Amino acid sequence: MPGVDMLRGLNQTALTRVPPSQWLRNRLRQFASLLLGKLSQPPRRRDHQLTINRQPRELTTALIAELIATDQAFIAQQQPSIGSEIRAVIDVLSFGGSVLDLLDQRIVQARDLWDAGWGAVTGTPTFADYLATIPEVPSLLRPPNPDFPFLVLVDARVSLFTACHLMGVTPTGNQHTIQMKALHTKGQVYWMRCHDGARYADKTIGQAEHAFSAIETGLSAQEGIAFFVQNPTLLKTTYLDLPGTPHEGYEQSSACLGIWKGRAELRWRWKHELHELCRVVSRHA
Repeated sequence: MPGVDMLRGLNQTALTRVPPSQWLRNRLRQFASLLLGKLSQPPRRRDHQLTINRQPRELTTALIAELIATDQAFIAQQQPSIGSEIRAVIDVLSFGGSVLDLLDQRIVQARDLWDAGWGAVTGTPTFADYLATIPEVPSLLRPPNPDFPFLVLVDARVSLFTACHLMGVTPTGNQHTIQMKALHTKGQVYWMRCHDGARYADKTIGQAEHAFSAIETGLSAQEGIAFFVQNPTLLKTTYLDLPGTPHEGYEQSSACLGIWKGRAELRWRWKHELHELCRVVSRHA
């Protein structure tokens, strides 16, 4: 069995985790307010529409200096840089949109994949070209779902093996692992809703699968990588069990994505084993 001792040397550091979807939404709204000269308060909702009093303002070096100062303030508070949000603003405006389109997950998540290298692998020379290949979020997945709170874009046109390479993840196992069909199979582009596995924190992979509802299925390793792209902080606190991808020849095993001794790896676990930091992740079927 590959990776029998895979949990040896786990990083035991426990960090405070903020739900990525809510964190991103808050930061994008805050950044939208910054661009419109209203950093002190977030946009207000009225009849489900964002309303903002626009004050005409030219882009000057002074405004850029404010952005840099704000970025430094975030970093000083040990928060991520606002560079990604600035990139999203440029993307939206270049397509003729408005700052409010920053809440469009299709643009935000497609950009994350593009920046990670998916665009180059799929042969789309510009982000606009890549975005044109990304479908709209299906209407059934748009409403918030407390059971599956994370909306995730999966571009399976890039194989799992290549996706791991793009994200700095090393597949481990035995001499047969590299030849596994699951590592080299390509698929389509689609959206999914999943959770972070917290609900199955006290269950083995097998127990979690037995507890799945009729509309629930375990994430594949490919989907786990897509989840990682959009929510990279998850691996700082947990290890994602991905039962949708067992190791070939070991059907009672499951892929597991995590960081061991500072290195992100795709490993394999027995379904009957329980570990306090491993979480079984599933999606809406």
